[in-house]
Amino acid sequence: MQKEVPKYTPDSKRNFTRNRKLLFEKLRRTILSMSSQGLHVELQWQFHYDPTAATASAFVQQRGKLFPSVFEEILHRFTFQNRPKRQWDEYTLLAA
Repeated sequence: MQKEVPKYTPDSKRNFTRNRKLLFEKLRRTILSMSSQGLHVELQWQFHYDPTAATASAFVQQRGKLFPSVFEEILHRFTFQNRPKRQWDEYTLLAA
C-alpha cells in the first residue's frame, strides 16, 4: 500500500514524504491495532515504551492527513482475500 499513498492523502506531494516517526505504514498499523486504551498509552505500547516515541499531537496531525478510504480499501482487500466458500442468504459472514 505504500506505493498507493498519493490516493489516500489530500496533498500527495507533501504528506508522508519526509522521514517521520509515524510514516504511512506505521500510522496505518497503529490505528488498526488500537484497543480501548488512551492515545498516549496506545502510542507507548506501539513504540515499545520508547521515550522518543511519537506524541499524541503528532499522531493526530498525521491521522488528519489520511482519507478514510484507506481503511475501506483495507477492509475490501481483507474480505477479498478471505472469501469463504459458503455464504448465508447471499451474505459473507466474518468474525473477529
